[in-house]
Amino acid sequence: MRKVLTIAAAMMFVASTPAFASEDAPAAAAEAAPLNLKVGEFVAGADGKRIGRIYQVSKEGNAEIINGIRMLVVPAATLSRVDGKLVSTLSKRDLTK
Repeated sequence: MRKVLTIAAAMMFVASTPAFASEDAPAAAAEAAPLNLKVGEFVAGADGKRIGRIYQVSKEGNAEIINGIRMLVVPAATLSRVDGKLVSTLSKRDLTK
């Protein structure tokens, strides 16, 4: 009888494990969703000021912006959409250092 209870408890634990994993899956998928950067789209900095328009998107997904005679690379990890606008956690000043 003791073996049956042990096996039943183990089966219940194994059966409940995917339920816990599936609760976190939608949140992780939302965080990893691509931003779908588009050439010509404006990027704003952390300070709210405009950094510039996207000239091209690198293979890694970084936004490349021409600022005068310099190419600014805005890392994809710093980009997010806020109220439909593309915003970086870096400012233009941070990118030109």
